[in-house]
Amino acid sequence: FPPWSVPRFRERNLEIAVLTDTPEDARGGVLCDSRGAVRALFASFDFQTARRDCREETTEAFGIPANVFLPMLEAIRKDATRTPEVRSLDMEVAAVDLATLARGAGKLPKKWMQAVLQRCGQQGQVARAICVCRVLATGASKAKLRPGDVLLSVAGKTIACALDVEEALANPTTKRKREASKEVEICVLRDQKEVVEHVTPSVLGSEDDAELVIWSGMVLRRTPRCILERCESVAPRAGGVFVQCVLAGSPAETRSLHPHCFLMEMNGKPVKTLSDVLSGGQGEKKKNEKRAPYVRLLLLDMNGQEHVRAIQPDSLFFPTLHLQRSSLGRWNYT
Repeated sequence: FPPWSVPRFRERNLEIAVLTDTPEDARGGVLCDSRGAVRALFASFDFQTARRDCREETTEAFGIPANVFLPMLEAIRKDATRTPEVRSLDMEVAAVDLATLARGAGKLPKKWMQAVLQRCGQQGQVARAICVCRVLATGASKAKLRPGDVLLSVAGKTIACALDVEEALANPTTKRKREASKEVEICVLRDQKEVVEHVTPSVLGSEDDAELVIWSGMVLRRTPRCILERCESVAPRAGGVFVQCVLAGSPAETRSLHPHCFLMEMNGKPVKTLSDVLSGGQGEKKKNEKRAPYVRLLLLDMNGQEHVRAIQPDSLFFPTLHLQRSSLGRWNYT
């Protein structure tokens, strides 16, 4: 799906089932086969069109194959107290017909091509290959995989669809034990040559925040993944603290500070975590001064432009708040 103009979660590398005749009033449910077995979840997707001149929001319903989420459900059944985790290569892929690929890439590995033809034939699909179209600038595959690489195998498993990559990362077929910290072997076709790379996958959990800091009217959070995906060129320079929003009437708003930017420095000291904000958010107060001193901020917007602002904290009306969510889901503040 195309990236949103405003950063938010975006599904990627998902193969969907499209109905020939979708009921107009259908917004969710399940898709079953003739035996009554659930084959897919039927869900609504909100996304923006890819046109730059007119990015309209639209909603369409598609089917999510059951084998996408069954491994996660099985993990929850085994241990409901453990948060499910997904291993990722931090890349986006696209499907290319094998015939089209052969015309452009030349001779393809015979053994791999036979495996792909057999696999796609069993599923009633046109023979196709999976190509890398984007690599996250701060992700696990940075400097390892390149756009245009054709995925031949991941952890010993032949790749014929996007779901094969997730299955290979979850259940590698090589002798190497599956551990989150272990790297996996990836074989790709690059410039008509087979290249082997070793990548340590990222372990993805929930994108929910468990910690927030409100300082001078700025709501600060750990930089989420969707932000780094949205501003790919700025991601290597981006800091670990993101300004999510600015409260009305706050000192931050009076200094024309806009949300959706990265907090890089406070009084010349680098800001990498929310703890740095709590320790550096109070300037050195001189004797006989009733009001708090100004704090100099260096910010980086999502276009890569740096901005400097001087903010005077207001501990009476906009005190510094440190919000943390407990394991029971309740928020506490100090």
